[in-house]
Amino acid sequence: VVVCLGYGSVMLRELQGLPIKCVAGQSLEFVRRGDEPSDLKVSLLAGKYISPLRDGDRLRLYCGATQEHGTVQELVRRGADVEKAKQELIPELTALYPELGTDCWAPTKS
Repeated sequence: VVVCLGYGSVMLRELQGLPIKCVAGQSLEFVRRGDEPSDLKVSLLAGKYISPLRDGDRLRLYCGATQEHGTVQELVRRGADVEKAKQELIPELTALYPELGTDCWAPTKS
């Protein structure tokens, strides 16, 4: 069973006593530089994922995700680390979609 409620899920009475393992994940969002269209029309999934999102005429790619294990307190204390997410995700994402490794795409946030 997967419970996707964030750190607050450990406070649910219904989940008390269950062997819950906390996992946090970070994702990256890329925006297309310039006006050239991309050929990516569908999501890609192979260990990591790349989902194209249209924002008007602009294409964004939502990509991820890392998997970080720990207690709720440890995961909250660590917080998001964009540079770590880039180091972990970009090599696998560019193997999945090589165009992502070109300077046409810029990571904007995690």
